[in-house]
Amino acid sequence: MTEHQWVGKNLPREVGPEKAAGTGVYVTDMALPNMLHGKFLRSRLPHARILRVDVTEAMKVKGVKAVLTAEGCPKDKDGHLLGFGPTILDYPILAQDKVRFVGEAIAVAAASDEDAAEEAVGLIQVDYEELPAVFDPIEAIRPGAPLVHEDLERYAHSSAFQPIRYGNVAFEVNVVKGSTEKGFAEADHILEQRFETSTHHQCYMEPHAVVAQADVKGKVTVWSSTQTVAEVRKGLVETLELDPSDIRVIAPFIGGGFGGKLSVRIEPHAVLLSRRTGRPVKMVLTGEEEFISGHPRHPFQLEFKTGVKKNGRITARRVEVIADSGAYVHQGAGVVGTAASHAPGPYEVPHVSVHGRLVYTNKVPFGGYRGYGGPQIHFAGESQLDDLAEEIGLDPIELRMKNGVSSGTRLLSGQPAPHAAYRETLRAAAESAGWDWENRAKPAGRSRDPDKRYGIGVASMQHGSAILS
Repeated sequence: MTEHQWVGKNLPREVGPEKAAGTGVYVTDMALPNMLHGKFLRSRLPHARILRVDVTEAMKVKGVKAVLTAEGCPKDKDGHLLGFGPTILDYPILAQDKVRFVGEAIAVAAASDEDAAEEAVGLIQVDYEELPAVFDPIEAIRPGAPLVHEDLERYAHSSAFQPIRYGNVAFEVNVVKGSTEKGFAEADHILEQRFETSTHHQCYMEPHAVVAQADVKGKVTVWSSTQTVAEVRKGLVETLELDPSDIRVIAPFIGGGFGGKLSVRIEPHAVLLSRRTGRPVKMVLTGEEEFISGHPRHPFQLEFKTGVKKNGRITARRVEVIADSGAYVHQGAGVVGTAASHAPGPYEVPHVSVHGRLVYTNKVPFGGYRGYGGPQIHFAGESQLDDLAEEIGLDPIELRMKNGVSSGTRLLSGQPAPHAAYRETLRAAAESAGWDWENRAKPAGRSRDPDKRYGIGVASMQHGSAILS
């Protein structure tokens, strides 16, 4: 038997001792010589045209070294700010012509201390022309709805991504397997339901934080509280027109992310301020800023239609997904695409049709959060399976056992599942939990209290962790 160096061994985490001792240095702990502190001015309106931004009084504050607005940011040949984003580059560094959500950054100031920077941004004067806003994605896709982005077509996008953009729809996906019409015709029972999910912030302990240092040769070093060094570097290239070889991004200890720190956010602002002043710049978001400008989980509105035979075999599933993107796409295209590919759940469904849309609204841009679209789609799908089991008189675990994926199954994406042990795992979990196959309201081995109601539930999901060919 081959002796493995790592497999089957208890290995200490490299960062474990420093975290346990409290000696790990996070970005929020960093301090460089002659370092400045940056602060944001953010919109208090959800949708408005920017008529004027006056920084005259802000520049008079003692200790202020730079105040930056859209005028000082890199632009394309047509005068538009360069945007960033994992798929559609629609997110400007600072609002240029209008603001699209409460909390959008309009200006940044760098000063010798945080109080001076805060005072400076409080003195910036902004004149607005308030515009009609839209907050419900269903309302946003109706004819005549206020447009969050009037010129979607001009936004660049990543080479591997082909967006479909019209009205307030930023992205659309259709996934089809077999014929749902045929599948529903074969069903003995069909259930149609509508579900909604809410948004949740990741609530990481360490807020977004960055320290940027630009040297006289144009080289930039960025220390960022990020989950994805490569995405931050990519975002800086896109928005600042920097050569990739001139950027170094370092991710020291990170105080939580959970999908909320997947791409560039405040790093471009710190870099620009450092380049303007010739000094390192540190920016740390406040708790309020995290909630009004962060990238929490996308809320979904879902319509599920599932057909089953009397014996519990699923014949077809049709799903309609409308995801609230907020003001910018950010991670939304990937989230909706992932949700669509997981719509059948971990089950062998012969006929599937999924239509997903990502819709702009005048709300905070939503983003990645553990599961990346999976929790929303599976909440709806699993809830419906429980209702179907109740209606056809079948145990909910038995319903899942009849339809669970097995080795050799190809998922909706076409990816094979060569070693699937879903049914065996589900049965083992049920036995371990004391599942009462005859009476689910009273798990086996648990005493009955007349003043309390006991229950036990079941839910399954699938999530991608690798790409197999």
